[in-house]
Amino acid sequence: MESLEVLHLGYNGISSLANLQLSRLPHLKALFLQGNEISQIEGLEGLQYLRELVLDQNRIKTIRDLLYRPGLFSGAPSRTE
Repeated sequence: MESLEVLHLGYNGISSLANLQLSRLPHLKALFLQGNEISQIEGLEGLQYLRELVLDQNRIKTIRDLLYRPGLFSGAPSRTE
């Protein structure tokens, strides 16, 4: 399971990312968590290969902490473009 690269957990009633223990999946590249009850983005430490994170239809109010993850938004256009 340590080599898992894509994980789909949409529409599962998940309320906490920390409880998922995602650090046990160090090679994770894509994480799909849409349609859950997540209100806070946490527990993504150690996911250095994560490039796609889908969190739509959750209860998240701010992504402030995510903006400081180098490389996570490497494919997204910058604000100056």
